[in-house]
Amino acid sequence: MRKRTLLLSITAAGVAGAAALGWITIRRGFSARDNPSAMEAYVAKTARKLSIPASERDAKNPFAPTPEVLSEARAHFDDPSLASLGPGALS
Repeated sequence: MRKRTLLLSITAAGVAGAAALGWITIRRGFSARDNPSAMEAYVAKTARKLSIPASERDAKNPFAPTPEVLSEARAHFDDPSLASLGPGALS
């Protein structure tokens, strides 16, 4: 009986939380132009942090941004064989 009460309480709290979040979202409205709420920003930052392995999180770029490297990169990405982008698309 005690487990059932605990499960019911957790379920009721979850439903109440979802209802409150839905009410706030509907009241605030939907727009791509609005800045994200604090909760949305926190969830996005946390998801991005969790999606990158810890061993790679602090990795440094092995190529220094020298003029030669940048020129070579531009030439690579300006290749006409990139039909989906087309020449000059990234310039």
